[in-house]
Amino acid sequence: MLPQANFMKKDFKSLEPSHGAKRAAPESDSGGRMPDGSRPAHDLRAPVLLVTRIFETWNLEAREQSILLGLDASDQSLVQDILSGKPTICGRDFRDRVAYLILIRRTLFALFQDDYVENEWLRESHQLLGNRAPMDLLLEGSMANLLLVKEYCDEVGGM
Repeated sequence: MLPQANFMKKDFKSLEPSHGAKRAAPESDSGGRMPDGSRPAHDLRAPVLLVTRIFETWNLEAREQSILLGLDASDQSLVQDILSGKPTICGRDFRDRVAYLILIRRTLFALFQDDYVENEWLRESHQLLGNRAPMDLLLEGSMANLLLVKEYCDEVGGM
């Protein structure tokens, strides 16, 4: 088995639910409501920080970041708000995408431990993916492709 990535292991724990403990909520105004009147979403600050690092590591443009987060390519201002830590409403799809992106990165880091090699691997075609590149599948934006790439990375990484 490959060695675990130490820097990812600690940060990834923030995605795991704690037994009986409540997560800290994003800051809100009085009454526990956000400025727009909604209730705070799950605290995603740590996972979003990891995803920001992933996007930097993978050299993704703002449009590509939007797609990976399940947003329209035109929602780049929303992506920047999310990545800068501004409170936003994020549903389960968003949280699942963030979790899967972190899992993909964690597996690839353990496998390659080299950002350049990881990026090359993500962008080259793979026979088991129908001669498609994992990044091309991810950038189609579907949850099905995100899961496919995650499972493929797990298989390649021996997870």
